[in-house]
Amino acid sequence: MTGRLLVRYASTAAAAAAQKTGAARNLPLKNMSSPLSSLPSQPPTLNSTPRLQEDPRALTLQRLLAANLHLGHSRASYHSHMLPFIYGERNGLHIINLEHTLTHLRRALNVTREVAMRNGTIVFVGTRLAIHRIAVDAAKRADAYYVTRWVGGTITNRSQVLNRSVVDESGGKSISASESGAAVVPDLVILLDYQNTLRAAREANQFNVPIIAICDTDCDPRRVQYPIPANDDSVAGVKMIADLLSLAAQEGQSLRDKVAQSKSSFLN
Repeated sequence: MTGRLLVRYASTAAAAAAQKTGAARNLPLKNMSSPLSSLPSQPPTLNSTPRLQEDPRALTLQRLLAANLHLGHSRASYHSHMLPFIYGERNGLHIINLEHTLTHLRRALNVTREVAMRNGTIVFVGTRLAIHRIAVDAAKRADAYYVTRWVGGTITNRSQVLNRSVVDESGGKSISASESGAAVVPDLVILLDYQNTLRAAREANQFNVPIIAICDTDCDPRRVQYPIPANDDSVAGVKMIADLLSLAAQEGQSLRDKVAQSKSSFLN
């Protein structure tokens, strides 16, 4: 009887040891030292899985990837000056390095915040029909101007072109003449579809107006002071970038108001 118990105990212990060894092999390296009792008894459901942060200011590679900002154009249509921003190729399409996208987007946000804090004039330009509403909403949020159809001479011949502009009925400010009668000279131009607004980039370069632009793999970034390498065909990606830039302008305006309030309180 005792021999049977010993054999049964030995087989049970061997099975438990084998099961424990197999479970330990499937564990990640950081969890190898944790007891098996700490593992969840049931697999996580769809509602219990961690989600991306909802804060629009939280920039992560996962958010950029979810917005399809990594997809470039075909290999035959790429521009040679966009080669440093290309990670590789897949199925005939170039893949944009999102680490460069994240770095350049953060720099563009800092520039927008600084221009808004100095009470500069910001213009959002989106001429493609699918992003008209995106440009208008971003301009309204940032208390800036917008252009949905670029007319030649908007900057170079602004005294004649802008005085004929009218305020759009949607509630935003269309770029037009100021109250004093002088045409608006932008301090920052944001091009949401750079490839379709090359004329705007040339005019801004003539007057040394800095440009923030979404540059796809078929674009020439040499005319842009602050390029953002990303997929400009993704409406969700363009909307995310425009929203982030408008929120940065809001932050700059709030900082300007705080500085003005602190100065007035100090003088009083």
